[in-house]
Amino acid sequence: VDRGRRRRTMYCSISGEVPLEPVVSSKSGHVFEKRLILKALEASQGRCPATGGELAASDLIGIQADLSVRPRPVTGTSVPGMLAMFQNEWDEVMLETHELKQQLHATRKELSHALYQHDAACRVIARLSRERDEARSSVAELQRRLAEAEARPAASEPMDVDGWSEATAAELTAFWERATKARKKRIISPSLAGHDEIRRWTKVRSTPVGAAATTAPVAWLGKIAVGCADGAVAALDPAAEAAHRAQPFASALLSLAATPTLLVACDAHALALVTPDLEPRQLESAADDSALFAGVAAHPAGDVGLATRRDGAVELWRLDGGGRLYRAPGDGASRATAPPAFHPDGLIAAQAVSTAEAHLVRVWDVKERATVHTFEGHDAPVVDLAFSENGYYMASAAGLALKLWDLRKLRQVHHFDLETPAAAVAFDFSGKYLAAASNDRVTVSVVKEWSHLAHLPLDAPPAGLLFQPDAAGLLLASTPGALDLFMPPPAADETT
Repeated sequence: VDRGRRRRTMYCSISGEVPLEPVVSSKSGHVFEKRLILKALEASQGRCPATGGELAASDLIGIQADLSVRPRPVTGTSVPGMLAMFQNEWDEVMLETHELKQQLHATRKELSHALYQHDAACRVIARLSRERDEARSSVAELQRRLAEAEARPAASEPMDVDGWSEATAAELTAFWERATKARKKRIISPSLAGHDEIRRWTKVRSTPVGAAATTAPVAWLGKIAVGCADGAVAALDPAAEAAHRAQPFASALLSLAATPTLLVACDAHALALVTPDLEPRQLESAADDSALFAGVAAHPAGDVGLATRRDGAVELWRLDGGGRLYRAPGDGASRATAPPAFHPDGLIAAQAVSTAEAHLVRVWDVKERATVHTFEGHDAPVVDLAFSENGYYMASAAGLALKLWDLRKLRQVHHFDLETPAAAVAFDFSGKYLAAASNDRVTVSVVKEWSHLAHLPLDAPPAGLLFQPDAAGLLLASTPGALDLFMPPPAADETT
C-alpha cells in the first residue's frame, strides 16, 4: 500500500511540494509546477532546471490533477507545524476583524455626519420656506393696502398743526430721554407683593360710586377717581366709605386720565379738564355725530393729552391752557373702539381701531405725528389697551382673547384664551404682574412667565382695573356702580 501511495504522489522537481497545476517534461519525465517551470525556463533561457538540457514550453505536457482537495502544505505535516499554522490563521482573523471594526466605526461616523447635514438642510429649507411664505403674505397685504389707499378718496381735512412747535417736540424728546434713563435704573420695590400674597386675594370691600362705572379707575391726588354712566366723576378717599361726585358731563364718560394736578376726561360729545374741586373746564366739543370722541390719555409728563375720535382722528392737546397742538384726521375707513394709551416714555401711544377687514392696534408716534407700526391678529374689536411700566410689552384685549406684544421685536409673544368676552387689562407699576378682566372673572398673571396666580370671580363685567402701589391690591370699577378692592383678607384683629 505504501509503495502504491508513493507512486500516486507527485512532487515538483523544483519546490519539492505537491503541484497545484502539474506538468511533465516530455524529454526527461520530470514533474514540475507549471508556474515555477515557466519562470525557470524564462530565467535560464530554455534550460531544464533538473537535467540542464534544452527544454521549451512546448515540451511540457499537462497532467490531470484532482484539485477538490488541496494538498497539505509541508507545515501541516506535523503537530507543531499545524499549531503554528493555526496561530497564524487566528492572528490574520483577528487583524481582519479589527480592520472591519475600524471600517464600521468610520462608516457610522460618515453616516451620522450625513444625517446631521440632512437634518440641518431640512431645517434651513423649512425656515426659508416659512420666511418666503411670510414675505409673500406681507407683499400681498401691502398690495391690498396700496390698492385700498388708491381706491379711497383722500381726506378732505388736512392735518392741523397750528399749535405744534419745535419747542414742544424738544420737550417730548427730553422727557423720553429722562424716562428711559430712569427706567433702566429703577429697582423693584422690596415690598412688592409676592406670588403667595396675590394667590390669597379676595374682595374685601365694595364702595358705591353713585352710578354705573364706565371708565377705569385712576389714582389722583391721593384719591381714586372713576367716570360714571350719568356723566359724573366720582372721587373716593381710601379712608372714606362714600365717594365725592361732580357731574361735568351730560352723558356717560368714555375715558378718564390723571395728571399731577388735573383730570382729563371725555364723553362722546366733549373733552374737558376736571380740577381738584371737581369743577369742569371744557376744551373741545364735538361739532356733530361724525366727530364724536372715543377716548383720552394723559402724557406721563402730565402737560399733554391725546384724544381720539370715533372716525380714527388723533388730537394732541396742551393741558396747561395752550390749546390743541395738532389734529390728524381719520382715514375714513377706521373706527376707534377703545381709549388710547400712552407708552411710559411718552413718545408713542396706542390706538385701537377696526376696519371692514380687520381689528388693529396702531402705534402712533406723537412727535412725528404718524402711525409707525400696526399690530394685527384680533378677531374682534379691541376694548382695552395697556403698556407695561418697563416699556417692553403692550397688552390688548378683544373678544375671547388677550394678546401680549413685544415692543422691541414688534411681534406677539403670548396669547390668553378667555371663556367670556374681555373687558379690561392693566399692568402693575413694577411691570411684573398683569391683570386681565373678562365678564365673569379677573385673572392675575406673572409677566414674561405668563403663568396664572389668581382667578377672582366677578358678578358683573368691569369697566376697568387699577393696581395699588407695590401690587398690594387690585381696584376694580364695576358696572353695577361700585369700586371693589381685592387684596389678602385682613387678620382677625384688623378692620377692613
